[in-house]
Amino acid sequence: MTRPYPAPARARGFTLIELLVVVMIIGIIVALAGVQLMRSPGEAVRDESERLALLLRSAREEAIMQGRVFAFGAGRDSYRFLRLERDGKLKITKDDEILYPRQLPRGVAIESLQVEGVVPGDGSQPQGVVLLPSGDLPSFRILLAGSGARWTVVGNPDGTIRSEAGS
Repeated sequence: MTRPYPAPARARGFTLIELLVVVMIIGIIVALAGVQLMRSPGEAVRDESERLALLLRSAREEAIMQGRVFAFGAGRDSYRFLRLERDGKLKITKDDEILYPRQLPRGVAIESLQVEGVVPGDGSQPQGVVLLPSGDLPSFRILLAGSGARWTVVGNPDGTIRSEAGS
């Protein structure tokens, strides 16, 4: 006797081994992502030093392109950029997409700011750096520190601004 319908095929699903392999791959990916997210405190200091060097280079270039004086002002746990406005006053660049005021990450501080030819006054360090439209740049050193790590942003009269370890 023939059957009018073919016999149903055995339902196929995922085997236990296939599920375990997928779970193991997901676990490895999560572990690798966790390692990337767990930065050492010293990396935060380095990252902020590199960011500050880039921002200072951008501010110097803006001063040259706009033909206006820019300034960098620093406190212990924050920094800001200022622009000389048409009315002759330095104003914080709050509306700028790049040079807006910034708070340093927790555990990172500006320990000192030394500018060539400027003698620290009443211990109110850090202070600031003036960026002229001519591109002239005073020599300066900004020391960032935190959790035993120390990084320095160095500015030179030739216009170079870089981040370096230590000092």
